[in-house]
Amino acid sequence: MSLKQNLFPAVAALCLAASPALADLPAGHTPSASLVDNFLKSAPAAAPLAPPILAIAGAGPVSADIALAGGGATPASSAAIDIAATVGTCEAYFTKSQSLTAVLQTALPAMGAKNAAAQAAVLPSLMAQLNSLPNTEVKAEICGSNHINAYTTAQYTDLNVLKVRGYSTGFPANLPIVKQPELNQVTLAYSAGWIKFEQQDFAGALIVFGKGLTMFPQSHELQNEYLATLIQLGQGQPTVDFADKVLNATFDLNDTERAKAYTARGVGLVLLNRLVEANDSLTIAQRYSYSEDVATMQVRIQAALPK
Repeated sequence: MSLKQNLFPAVAALCLAASPALADLPAGHTPSASLVDNFLKSAPAAAPLAPPILAIAGAGPVSADIALAGGGATPASSAAIDIAATVGTCEAYFTKSQSLTAVLQTALPAMGAKNAAAQAAVLPSLMAQLNSLPNTEVKAEICGSNHINAYTTAQYTDLNVLKVRGYSTGFPANLPIVKQPELNQVTLAYSAGWIKFEQQDFAGALIVFGKGLTMFPQSHELQNEYLATLIQLGQGQPTVDFADKVLNATFDLNDTERAKAYTARGVGLVLLNRLVEANDSLTIAQRYSYSEDVATMQVRIQAALPK
């Protein structure tokens, strides 16, 4: 019997319920140099004075603030939730995660192979599963009366930083904080939205990624896809706002992820015809992680700058 099983039998049982490892997610979407080039060719003489309200087809008007909900930081102090109201969710999260394995093992190879027919075939099943999930954040919680489940790395880090520094986490201080296996629910949202993006259903993809971010606001993969989709919808100000929110409130981004956020921010600024700021943002992105595609964007932007 392992040390974990000795100390936390309930934790061991939950870990055993988690799904087996799935294949790596296919690469996320990024803004292309050609998209920027096409915009610059038809750019207005001046940027709009005020950003439009984000309108999502089939979903009614959505303000930038609502569209960004779920994309900010999740402080550990706000991660604590009413214990009495969460009885049974600990096991339910993992039971649901395990039940998603079969459909994801069908979806991920289709995505990796860029097999459009196979993606179209599996999308209804992905959406049925996603629609069955509550549109609420998966938060840390007490489980088995003897430990705290942290379902994401961000939750685990936030809670432990507060605990080590002597601040209240919102949970009993004597209970250990246990990082649980990653849930397949985030992969489900990524997969469904990714396929919709590939099908050029950008409005539908934004809704899916938005729900994913409501459940997992600190998912870097979902943050990146949300930004890429906003760009495809031509939503400059929401792109800039969401990129700033990611950059200012997501503390565990690696250099590549940070570069992607600065790149998206730069493209959002291009959509607003704020080319000097866009060029600056892309310069920062290049310092984090160099990209030939971003270099090409900068050449186009610099050529369009006022002389």
